Amino acid sequence: MSTELDAINVTEQNSNLTLQMNLIDIEAPLAPVTDWSILGEWALWSLFLLILISLLAKFSFKLYRPAYLRWQLSKLSLKNNQDKYLSFKQVWLFYGWCLQLKKTISTSATTETTPALKALNTLIERVNQLSFSKQPVSRETYQQLLDQADRTLKMNCGFQPLLTRLFNTVKAKLKGAN
Repeated sequence: MSTELDAINVTEQNSNLTLQMNLIDIEAPLAPVTDWSILGEWALWSLFLLILISLLAKFSFKLYRPAYLRWQLSKLSLKNNQDKYLSFKQVWLFYGWCLQLKKTISTSATTETTPALKALNTLIERVNQLSFSKQPVSRETYQQLLDQADRTLKMNCGFQPLLTRLFNTVKAKLKGAN
């Protein structure tokens, strides 16, 4: 039995020697492959975020326009003006502001008989009379119109009118899609 074991050991040694003598062919490493899927995924997410931001900007300007109008009204108010009469430029700026307010209220109002539209119509009538007349406008009259404009804007601002505007905007978009 020992001769058989010796023969097995000798054959194992011979096979190990032959394995050691054979050269193993080593291939050169391949160049790294660029993974374009990450770039494509990044581009899709960027496009999605860009579209989302643009939609939010579009709707937020429409929905929060009363805050913008309030800021403009504060800029139109007289701070340190000591003149007895206003310039026509100041009156025309106020007239333009009233037209923006009318556009905002008319897009958010559901019917023509809302109190905000009635108050706006009386305001625009008074501003039209002052804007298209040749007589100069006094500070007191202008301040009364600013106060009336502020009340009209308050009737259109707040949480409830915001929800109404949001509902009307979504409803108009859905009607446009059908």
